[in-house]
Amino acid sequence: MSSIGNSIRIENLNSFSPKEPSPNLVFAKKEEAISLADGYENKSSYSLGRGITAVAKVAAGLAISDAMTREIYPNQRDKRLHSLVGGLISGATGEVTSALTDNKLLGILAGVGAGILAGAAKEIVDKQGYGTPDKRDFYATALGSATVGLTLSLPF
Repeated sequence: MSSIGNSIRIENLNSFSPKEPSPNLVFAKKEEAISLADGYENKSSYSLGRGITAVAKVAAGLAISDAMTREIYPNQRDKRLHSLVGGLISGATGEVTSALTDNKLLGILAGVGAGILAGAAKEIVDKQGYGTPDKRDFYATALGSATVGLTLSLPF
């Protein structure tokens, strides 16, 4: 990259040779190149910040859900696991959907829906003879999904 007046010369680094100038040159105004670089940097920082915030919200939702599950179903590790898995499914699905569509509400609804659907599917499989069906397992999964969904909707 070298400066020519108020323009900047950017070489295609795939064909860069230190001894010969590259035939693939792009010329742009310095201000445009700097603006483009700043935009990329800001987007990267935004994505990282958004990811850290999402992880914090999911972790908070899981902690709240676990506390509620322990209160509702004391000494039942299985219910705590159902709540945890429902919350993880809800959080992951919600954040990915929100990021892909840039629609927070759609992400929350998709996440909670996916967690609840997973809980229902698990109980249907249990009812087919592959486990012990228990509607309280479904309730615990739904609790985890809904709690994480609510924490994802928080405005921080």
